[in-house]
Amino acid sequence: MSQSNMNDNIQIDLEILGQKIADIRNSGAQSAFTSDIIRAYMGGYFLNKGVAANISWNAQFGKLLSKHREQLGLEQVRSDASVNDDLGRPTTCSEWRL
Repeated sequence: MSQSNMNDNIQIDLEILGQKIADIRNSGAQSAFTSDIIRAYMGGYFLNKGVAANISWNAQFGKLLSKHREQLGLEQVRSDASVNDDLGRPTTCSEWRL
């Protein structure tokens, strides 16, 4: 199993993550937000309100996507896209070309 640790905050199985990104790609999407990829991987996306980026799970996940972008077939389009979490709260994340 291939895993990546982000400062011991999160562990992500890159093989499963790659499969989830492939599922998004196979649905016909040409791009996806970090929030979409988190939803596919974790089953939901929720704002880490008031949490510093260095300990935010969402931010660490985004850093992992950036670090492994070539392996995952991603290209960052922008880093400040406006999205809502699953409770409708506004936040920002990256948008990725698949």
